[in-house]
Amino acid sequence: MHFYSHRKKLLFTTIPFFAIVLICLLAIRPNASSGPTVRVASYYDSLYKGNSVQTNCVYLARKFVELPYGLTYFEGKKNLINSNTPSEGYVAIVKTNNRYGHVSIVVNVNGSTITTLDGNWTVSGRSGRHIVYRTGTASQLGIVGYYVPKYIKQSIQKPNGSTIKSIGSKKTETVKTPTTITKKTSVEATTSLSTPSRASIKLATSRNYSTSKGVAVYSTITKNKTDRVTKAYLYLWKQGSKKTSVPLDQDSFSKGFTNQTSVSVYYRPGIANNKRLASKTTYNYQITAVVNGKTISTPIGTIRTK
Repeated sequence: MHFYSHRKKLLFTTIPFFAIVLICLLAIRPNASSGPTVRVASYYDSLYKGNSVQTNCVYLARKFVELPYGLTYFEGKKNLINSNTPSEGYVAIVKTNNRYGHVSIVVNVNGSTITTLDGNWTVSGRSGRHIVYRTGTASQLGIVGYYVPKYIKQSIQKPNGSTIKSIGSKKTETVKTPTTITKKTSVEATTSLSTPSRASIKLATSRNYSTSKGVAVYSTITKNKTDRVTKAYLYLWKQGSKKTSVPLDQDSFSKGFTNQTSVSVYYRPGIANNKRLASKTTYNYQITAVVNGKTISTPIGTIRTK
């Protein structure tokens, strides 16, 4: 949205006001009893300088561990929680003063003192966003729980220079599925396409979650870098009714996500196109994507609103 004025005086008084509002909205301040110790993680901050990983906490966490999609908002992040005890390599779920929340990687635990690796953080005396180490109690860090990942993809550097190379197999075996996420069949919806790259394109079985503020559904397209994802659709209809031929929501992608091997498809049908879903109602849904001109779809899933 753009604001215009024919009066210079109004223009110059309005710009500073919106600048101040924007700064306030961007500031991340966890709900904590007091502030933790924050220091820039120099190695990672330099490695990802100017990169979206530096300014997106979820992107940074995905560099090290496997995470599901649908983590834009705090509700999705909170639904990941499957442990109340911190350990190195776990993902900390952080409550902030906005609806997005925050995630970080636990890199050290010493009694009640926890150190995490965080992306998208403001640092006093430095401009822009940074990757930092934060140290404090769970309360000071705003941590409300932890997600135990299946494995660590690459070593994580700790503040003292040592690294976390793996999490034990026992930890992996004891991971329980969050009960608030409705899992569908574990079979993937796979369509092999005849393309110049002879790629096998996969649209993973969809997942969903429901909160008092609405529902969200999401899936992941796995592809070769050269494959082009040009469209995505969400079909949603009441259970027992005939599937609608008109998508509830859709997206077009002009750049096609080339140079990416994984593309997240995420919808919040409770607010799509200003359409509200009925409460305490079961819906069927299906996510469809167009890759290299061919259409692939997830199996039909179900979700019930609160």
